[in-house]
Amino acid sequence: LAKRLAPFESVQVVYTLRAQTEMMTSLWVQVAKSRKAPSLHSYIDKALNQGMGGGIPLDYNVIYDQLLQGFAPEQITLLDYATFRRTKGGIEQVFLDILGCSLSATDLKPAPVRQANISPDALAQYAASRITKGTVPPPELVERLTGLIRPTPETPTSLLTRTEYTAVNRRFEKANARLVERVQPYQPGFAFSAPPAPENMFYRSNLTERIWAKIAASLYNDKMTPTTGNRIRRLWLKVIDRITR
Repeated sequence: LAKRLAPFESVQVVYTLRAQTEMMTSLWVQVAKSRKAPSLHSYIDKALNQGMGGGIPLDYNVIYDQLLQGFAPEQITLLDYATFRRTKGGIEQVFLDILGCSLSATDLKPAPVRQANISPDALAQYAASRITKGTVPPPELVERLTGLIRPTPETPTSLLTRTEYTAVNRRFEKANARLVERVQPYQPGFAFSAPPAPENMFYRSNLTERIWAKIAASLYNDKMTPTTGNRIRRLWLKVIDRITR
Protein backbone atom coordinates (compact mmCIF):
# COMPACT_ATOMS: atom_id res chain seq x y z
CA LEU A 1 0.00 0.00 0.00
CA ALA A 2 2.80 2.41 0.90
CA LYS A 3 4.53 1.70 -2.41
CA ARG A 4 1.36 2.37 -4.39
CA LEU A 5 0.79 5.66 -2.56
CA ALA A 6 4.42 6.80 -2.82
CA PRO A 7 3.87 9.01 -5.92
CA PHE A 8 1.48 11.27 -3.98
CA GLU A 9 2.85 14.49 -2.52
CA SER A 10 1.57 13.60 0.94
CA VAL A 11 -0.15 10.61 2.51
CA GLN A 12 -2.09 10.40 5.76
CA VAL A 13 -3.42 7.12 7.15
CA VAL A 14 -6.44 7.52 9.45
CA TYR A 15 -7.45 4.55 11.58
CA THR A 16 -10.54 4.62 13.79
CA LEU A 17 -10.42 2.68 17.05
CA ARG A 18 -13.35 1.25 18.97
CA ALA A 19 -13.36 -0.19 22.47
CA GLN A 20 -12.75 -3.92 22.16
CA THR A 21 -16.15 -4.80 23.62
CA GLU A 22 -17.82 -2.74 20.88
CA MET A 23 -15.47 -3.94 18.16
CA MET A 24 -16.09 -7.59 19.01
CA THR A 25 -19.84 -7.04 18.84
CA SER A 26 -19.65 -5.13 15.56
CA LEU A 27 -17.51 -7.77 13.85
CA TRP A 28 -19.70 -10.66 15.00
CA VAL A 29 -22.93 -8.97 13.90
CA GLN A 30 -21.44 -8.07 10.52
CA VAL A 31 -20.72 -11.74 9.84
CA ALA A 32 -24.05 -12.95 11.25
CA LYS A 33 -25.94 -10.65 8.87
CA SER A 34 -24.54 -12.38 5.79
CA ARG A 35 -23.86 -16.01 6.69
CA LYS A 36 -24.17 -18.58 9.45
CA ALA A 37 -23.36 -16.87 12.74
CA PRO A 38 -20.02 -17.90 14.26
CA SER A 39 -20.07 -19.80 17.54
CA LEU A 40 -20.20 -16.98 20.07
CA HIS A 41 -18.42 -18.88 22.85
CA SER A 42 -15.52 -19.81 20.55
CA TYR A 43 -15.40 -16.25 19.26
CA ILE A 44 -15.13 -14.79 22.77
CA ASP A 45 -12.55 -17.39 23.84
CA LYS A 46 -10.40 -16.46 20.83
CA ALA A 47 -10.65 -12.77 21.75
CA LEU A 48 -9.58 -13.40 25.36
CA ASN A 49 -6.87 -15.98 24.65
CA GLN A 50 -5.49 -14.84 21.27
CA GLY A 51 -6.51 -11.18 21.16
CA MET A 52 -8.38 -11.68 17.89
CA GLY A 53 -11.89 -10.69 16.82
CA GLY A 54 -12.32 -13.37 14.21
CA GLY A 55 -9.43 -12.54 11.89
CA ILE A 56 -8.85 -8.97 13.09
CA PRO A 57 -6.42 -8.03 15.89
CA LEU A 58 -8.13 -6.46 18.90
CA ASP A 59 -4.78 -5.33 20.28
CA TYR A 60 -4.36 -2.17 18.21
CA ASN A 61 -0.59 -2.22 18.80
CA VAL A 62 -0.49 -5.07 16.29
CA ILE A 63 -2.20 -2.94 13.66
CA TYR A 64 -0.05 0.08 14.53
CA ASP A 65 3.09 -2.04 14.08
CA GLN A 66 1.83 -3.15 10.69
CA LEU A 67 1.18 0.43 9.58
CA LEU A 68 4.66 1.48 10.72
CA GLN A 69 6.19 -0.98 8.27
CA GLY A 70 5.13 1.31 5.42
CA PHE A 71 4.39 4.70 6.94
CA ALA A 72 6.14 7.12 9.29
CA PRO A 73 4.47 7.81 12.66
CA GLU A 74 3.74 11.37 11.49
CA GLN A 75 1.69 9.94 8.62
CA ILE A 76 -0.64 7.97 10.92
CA THR A 77 -3.63 9.44 12.74
CA LEU A 78 -5.57 7.34 15.23
CA LEU A 79 -9.11 8.33 16.20
CA ASP A 80 -11.15 7.19 19.18
CA TYR A 81 -14.58 6.52 17.74
CA ALA A 82 -16.37 6.89 21.11
CA THR A 83 -14.90 10.36 21.61
CA PHE A 84 -15.36 11.79 18.14
CA ARG A 85 -18.86 10.53 17.47
CA ARG A 86 -19.99 12.73 20.38
CA THR A 87 -18.37 15.88 19.01
CA LYS A 88 -20.35 18.51 17.13
CA GLY A 89 -20.93 17.21 13.63
CA GLY A 90 -19.92 13.71 14.64
CA ILE A 91 -17.37 11.53 12.90
CA GLU A 92 -18.30 13.12 9.55
CA GLN A 93 -17.06 16.50 10.73
CA VAL A 94 -13.87 14.94 12.07
CA PHE A 95 -12.99 13.55 8.65
CA LEU A 96 -13.93 16.78 6.88
CA ASP A 97 -11.54 18.62 9.19
CA ILE A 98 -8.76 16.10 8.59
CA LEU A 99 -9.22 16.61 4.85
CA GLY A 100 -8.92 20.36 5.33
CA CYS A 101 -12.37 20.82 3.84
CA SER A 102 -14.30 23.98 4.65
CA LEU A 103 -17.63 22.17 4.56
CA SER A 104 -19.64 21.49 7.69
CA ALA A 105 -21.26 18.11 8.28
CA THR A 106 -24.60 19.96 8.24
CA ASP A 107 -23.89 21.01 4.63
CA LEU A 108 -24.01 17.38 3.52
CA LYS A 109 -27.18 15.67 2.43
CA PRO A 110 -27.78 12.51 4.49
CA ALA A 111 -27.44 9.28 2.55
CA PRO A 112 -30.65 7.32 1.94
CA VAL A 113 -31.36 4.84 4.71
CA ARG A 114 -31.09 1.93 2.27
CA GLN A 115 -27.48 2.93 1.56
CA ALA A 116 -26.50 3.30 5.19
CA ASN A 117 -24.69 0.43 6.89
CA ILE A 118 -26.79 0.50 10.05
CA SER A 119 -26.13 -2.53 12.21
CA PRO A 120 -29.09 -4.32 13.78
CA ASP A 121 -29.32 -4.66 17.54
CA ALA A 122 -26.63 -7.15 18.54
CA LEU A 123 -28.72 -9.14 21.02
CA ALA A 124 -31.65 -9.33 18.62
CA GLN A 125 -29.32 -10.61 15.89
CA TYR A 126 -27.93 -13.18 18.32
CA ALA A 127 -31.37 -14.36 19.44
CA ALA A 128 -32.63 -14.53 15.86
CA SER A 129 -29.54 -16.54 14.87
CA ARG A 130 -30.27 -18.97 17.69
CA ILE A 131 -33.80 -19.43 16.40
CA THR A 132 -32.84 -19.89 12.73
CA LYS A 133 -29.74 -21.90 13.58
CA GLY A 134 -27.78 -22.66 10.40
CA THR A 135 -29.37 -19.92 8.29
CA VAL A 136 -29.29 -16.13 8.23
CA PRO A 137 -32.38 -14.81 10.07
CA PRO A 138 -34.72 -12.58 8.07
CA PRO A 139 -34.38 -8.85 8.91
CA GLU A 140 -38.03 -8.66 9.97
CA LEU A 141 -37.40 -11.30 12.64
CA VAL A 142 -34.39 -9.36 13.97
CA GLU A 143 -36.47 -6.18 14.03
CA ARG A 144 -39.29 -7.94 15.88
CA LEU A 145 -36.92 -9.34 18.49
CA THR A 146 -35.31 -5.93 19.03
CA GLY A 147 -38.58 -4.59 20.40
CA LEU A 148 -39.13 -7.67 22.54
CA ILE A 149 -35.67 -7.78 24.11
CA ARG A 150 -34.85 -4.16 24.89
CA PRO A 151 -36.52 -2.80 28.04
CA THR A 152 -36.74 0.58 26.25
CA PRO A 153 -35.77 1.70 22.72
CA GLU A 154 -32.89 3.70 24.24
CA THR A 155 -31.44 0.83 26.31
CA PRO A 156 -27.92 -0.10 25.15
CA THR A 157 -27.29 -3.82 24.63
CA SER A 158 -24.18 -5.96 24.56
CA LEU A 159 -23.49 -9.27 22.90
CA LEU A 160 -21.36 -10.13 25.94
CA THR A 161 -22.38 -11.17 29.43
CA ARG A 162 -21.51 -8.78 32.25
CA THR A 163 -18.60 -11.06 33.27
CA GLU A 164 -17.30 -11.31 29.69
CA TYR A 165 -17.57 -7.54 29.27
CA THR A 166 -15.38 -6.96 32.34
CA ALA A 167 -12.91 -9.67 31.27
CA VAL A 168 -12.47 -8.16 27.79
CA ASN A 169 -11.82 -4.69 29.21
CA ARG A 170 -9.20 -6.10 31.60
CA ARG A 171 -7.63 -8.19 28.83
CA PHE A 172 -6.83 -5.14 26.69
CA GLU A 173 -6.36 -2.45 29.35
CA LYS A 174 -2.55 -2.57 29.35
CA ALA A 175 -2.37 -2.85 25.55
CA ASN A 176 -4.52 0.27 25.15
CA ALA A 177 -2.34 2.18 27.62
CA ARG A 178 0.79 1.11 25.76
CA LEU A 179 -0.69 2.32 22.48
CA VAL A 180 -1.40 5.74 23.98
CA GLU A 181 2.22 6.02 25.18
CA ARG A 182 3.51 5.16 21.71
CA VAL A 183 1.22 7.52 19.80
CA GLN A 184 1.19 10.62 22.02
CA PRO A 185 4.68 11.87 20.98
CA TYR A 186 3.42 12.14 17.38
CA GLN A 187 -0.21 12.93 18.13
CA PRO A 188 -0.33 15.12 21.27
CA GLY A 189 -3.50 14.75 23.27
CA PHE A 190 -4.31 11.31 21.87
CA ALA A 191 -6.23 9.21 24.38
CA PHE A 192 -7.90 5.83 24.12
CA SER A 193 -9.35 3.56 26.76
CA ALA A 194 -12.42 1.39 27.15
CA PRO A 195 -15.17 3.43 28.82
CA PRO A 196 -17.14 1.82 31.66
CA ALA A 197 -20.35 0.12 30.64
CA PRO A 198 -23.50 2.25 30.95
CA GLU A 199 -25.46 1.63 34.14
CA ASN A 200 -28.45 0.42 32.14
CA MET A 201 -26.52 -1.89 29.82
CA PHE A 202 -28.58 -4.96 28.87
CA TYR A 203 -26.19 -7.92 28.58
CA ARG A 204 -26.58 -11.30 26.91
CA SER A 205 -26.84 -12.77 30.40
CA ASN A 206 -30.07 -10.76 30.79
CA LEU A 207 -31.76 -12.92 28.16
CA THR A 208 -33.79 -14.97 30.60
CA GLU A 209 -36.18 -17.83 29.88
CA ARG A 210 -38.99 -15.36 30.52
CA ILE A 211 -37.82 -13.24 27.58
CA TRP A 212 -37.48 -16.33 25.37
CA ALA A 213 -41.05 -17.26 26.29
CA LYS A 214 -42.14 -13.71 25.42
CA ILE A 215 -40.47 -14.10 22.02
CA ALA A 216 -42.17 -17.45 21.45
CA ALA A 217 -45.58 -16.05 22.38
CA SER A 218 -45.13 -13.06 20.09
CA LEU A 219 -44.22 -15.20 17.11
CA TYR A 220 -47.03 -17.65 17.78
CA ASN A 221 -49.67 -14.92 18.12
CA ASP A 222 -48.50 -13.04 15.06
CA LYS A 223 -51.04 -12.37 12.33
CA MET A 224 -49.93 -14.88 9.75
CA THR A 225 -50.59 -14.92 6.04
CA PRO A 226 -50.75 -18.30 4.25
CA THR A 227 -47.28 -17.55 2.86
CA THR A 228 -45.53 -16.70 6.12
CA GLY A 229 -47.63 -18.79 8.51
CA ASN A 230 -45.69 -22.03 8.23
CA ARG A 231 -42.34 -20.23 8.40
CA ILE A 232 -43.32 -18.34 11.56
CA ARG A 233 -44.68 -21.54 13.14
CA ARG A 234 -41.37 -23.29 12.41
CA LEU A 235 -39.47 -20.42 14.03
CA TRP A 236 -41.79 -20.59 17.04
CA LEU A 237 -41.15 -24.30 17.47
CA LYS A 238 -37.41 -23.64 17.35
CA VAL A 239 -37.78 -21.05 20.10
CA ILE A 240 -39.64 -23.56 22.26
CA ASP A 241 -36.89 -26.08 21.54
CA ARG A 242 -34.23 -23.61 22.74
CA ILE A 243 -36.16 -22.93 25.95
CA THR A 244 -36.85 -26.53 26.87
CA ARG A 245 -33.36 -27.90 26.18
